[in-house]
Amino acid sequence: MVVAEYVPSPVVKQPVSVITQDQMIIVPLSARTEGQLKQKAQDMLAFLRNSKQPIDLVQLAYTLQTGREAMGERLGLMVASLEQLTEKLQAYVDGNEDVQHLYKGQVKRHKEGLSIINRDDDLKQTIVDTWISQQKLSNLVDLWAKGMELDWNRLYGNTKPQRINLPTYPFAKERYWYTETAPQQHHKTEAKLSVLHPCCIKMFRTLTNSATVLFLAK
Repeated sequence: MVVAEYVPSPVVKQPVSVITQDQMIIVPLSARTEGQLKQKAQDMLAFLRNSKQPIDLVQLAYTLQTGREAMGERLGLMVASLEQLTEKLQAYVDGNEDVQHLYKGQVKRHKEGLSIINRDDDLKQTIVDTWISQQKLSNLVDLWAKGMELDWNRLYGNTKPQRINLPTYPFAKERYWYTETAPQQHHKTEAKLSVLHPCCIKMFRTLTNSATVLFLAK
């Protein structure tokens, strides 16, 4: 009997097609606050500069486009290389937003202006279809930064890029102060807590024995 070793066939990666504008693709970042967005840009800069592995720009962009929830503060960058991405991120971190193909927006600020598009799916699809067919990605990212939601997969063919590991969302540390105002209020609160487990009531009494309690939330 002859035993032959099975050698699996190498996995052939299918080519990924992506719609570009002058060879540039869209790299989106978003966060809940301006400060968190800037921190996110700083984290991305550190990732780009310190990565031990080569970074694929299309994979990075696709991960940010489809793997993260779009939040209220938005930054859209159109770049053709990792070097351009690094330069534009650094400019934004330094406070310079007057950069070509850098789009900054806040959803609430532009909510009224985009309400017609966001409410009319047919109109929105017509606009997006036109700009994609004409490769006017700058128009798309400009409206995305102002609050229009996009189906990013439409910028790609049947084979989608692979997602990669990227820096996590920078949760803000906020301080909340509890101050005991009057004994009457304290008694009312204890009355409401009477329905809780005795351990919970004991913990509450322990906390409120001091004048001020600091809660640290992420």
